[in-house]
Amino acid sequence: MPLKDVTPLIKPAVRCALPDLSHLHCEDFEAVYEPSDDTFLLLDALASDVACLRGQLPGVCLELGSGSGAVITGLSQILSRAGVPGSAAALMATDLNPAANAASARTAAANGASVQVRASD
Repeated sequence: MPLKDVTPLIKPAVRCALPDLSHLHCEDFEAVYEPSDDTFLLLDALASDVACLRGQLPGVCLELGSGSGAVITGLSQILSRAGVPGSAAALMATDLNPAANAASARTAAANGASVQVRASD
């Protein structure tokens, strides 16, 4: 039996740039998860599904284990570029690590994103 052509089902990959992390230094990444392949993949997936996100108008976006804050800040930028009003979604980040919470707050501020950062236990 011939295989069905799945080419029409495959979406082209969208490359999403990381938020500016220049405010973080080597010392920060000794205590905080540094963005890696999983970070890039998640941001690319969110950017690829921006039409779905725009259509759903999420009320709350929560990142558990935010590390540097790259993902939640990147999501803020993706939603902004898609025309979703900044007040439409409450963006929240939390981590067990106080250094990660500080880094997430600094990343959001450095990129002009409105993200509420809370310590978790």
